[in-house]
Amino acid sequence: MFWAEDTMLKELSREEMRRLYDERMQEDFPPAELKPWKRIEEMLSGGIYFAYGFCEEERITAYAFFVVQGASVLLDYYAVSREARGRGIGSRFLRLLKEELRQKDICRMIVEVENPDFAKSEAEREERRRRIWFYEKNGLILTEFCSCLFGVEYRIMHFPLQEAAGGIWMALNRIYHAMFDKKYFGKEVMLPMP
Repeated sequence: MFWAEDTMLKELSREEMRRLYDERMQEDFPPAELKPWKRIEEMLSGGIYFAYGFCEEERITAYAFFVVQGASVLLDYYAVSREARGRGIGSRFLRLLKEELRQKDICRMIVEVENPDFAKSEAEREERRRRIWFYEKNGLILTEFCSCLFGVEYRIMHFPLQEAAGGIWMALNRIYHAMFDKKYFGKEVMLPMP
């Protein structure tokens, strides 16, 4: 747990995660990107899922959900509450998360960002570009890798936290195999080799 002024990074309980899912995630993410709670609960029970909250005065103003496999994590969901946006919370939260993950001996954080090339409008394309820029500004690197999950096209970014064995593609492939049933591969889950 890290403190900074009146803020705190806190690992979230299952109950806190469920409350966020019910009260905020439905608004923060498009329906096509939101897993059923049952699947998140299965991953929690399997020990491959966890979450952190960025708290201000005991209120969660940002949250991050992760899938872990070996020494790599996938940032599954990341959001800052609407009323807290524009104050630098997203960047501060990422800095705290990176330090916390290093202390957990995580070597790399992988992030999927919606691919701007598949946006349906110029406004959506610009929003996707802004998301990529936000992560780049915070030290993440845009890779040549892409994936398609249940019809949503992604570009893959990563942040090396420590020396890591194996490549990004292999790490993400292991994470996807932990997240999704094998029946989805090649149909709903696609991670082409570069």
